[in-house]
Formats: sequence, C-alpha cells, structure tokens
Amino acid sequence: MAAVAQRIVLQHEMEIIRAWQSLLRLEPVVSPLAWPVCFEHLMPVTLSELKRALARGSRSGQAESAELWPPAEACLGNPYLAYYRSGEKAVLGVLGTQTPAERAVHGQVQTAWRELANDDIRAFGALCRRATDRPEECWCHSGVIVFRP
Repeated sequence: MAAVAQRIVLQHEMEIIRAWQSLLRLEPVVSPLAWPVCFEHLMPVTLSELKRALARGSRSGQAESAELWPPAEACLGNPYLAYYRSGEKAVLGVLGTQTPAERAVHGQVQTAWRELANDDIRAFGALCRRATDRPEECWCHSGVIVFRP
C-alpha cells in the first residue's frame, strides 16, 4: 500500500505543487512569516519527506490520524498551519476515495502528512515560545525569528 501511495505522489507531484501554491495563496496571512512566497520553495522538499514517511510507515497508526491534527499547543500565528493545511488539501485531492483500497491509501497518506506537519508545527512553536512567556507576544506574530546556521 505504501508503494502505491508513493507512486501516486510521485506521478502527480507537479499537479500537487500547483494546487498547493493556489490553495496556500487563499489562506489568510496571520503573521509576517506566513506569506506564501516564503514557503513555495519548500514544497518539493516536503513532498520528498512525505514519500520517505510513507516508505517507513506511520508512527501512530491511521486510527489516530484525526486526533493528530493540528497539535493542540499550536499558536494560531504559526505559519506552518496554513502551509500544511493547504498542502494536505492538494495532496489528498489527487487521491481517489471510491474503493476500499483507495480509502486505505488516502488514510495512509493523510496520517503520514499529519505526522510531518505536526513535527514542523511543534518545532516552530517551540522556537517561537522561547522568546516570551506571553503567547500574545510570541515571535511568529512579530516576525522577528531569525534562523542562523
């Protein structure tokens, strides 16, 4: 099943990216770091990560996928929320859901996607919250996060 999901993502990669870019532009820009152009270069990388995640299998299982998204501790100003929300729509949009096999692939892809998303959302949130003890003054709202090597 994982090989089928990987093949679908690979075959439709450019279609997914085009749809993702369009969907991301429809999302509200909730912080200075959430402009769509800030994320477009990451889309092929994220799809590669998705293919690797599908190959290794879920860490949590499909039954928990609905509970994985979004992480409860996510700041509403976290730019990865819109990135992964729109990406999920784009990726799942190329999958069929008519047959039991298609629904199984859909669930597998959704679970892998949400695990990737939650990792990035939580990592960004942890970085953001280090700046202040007051959530309303977190870095993602002010745009001051500077990534240094």
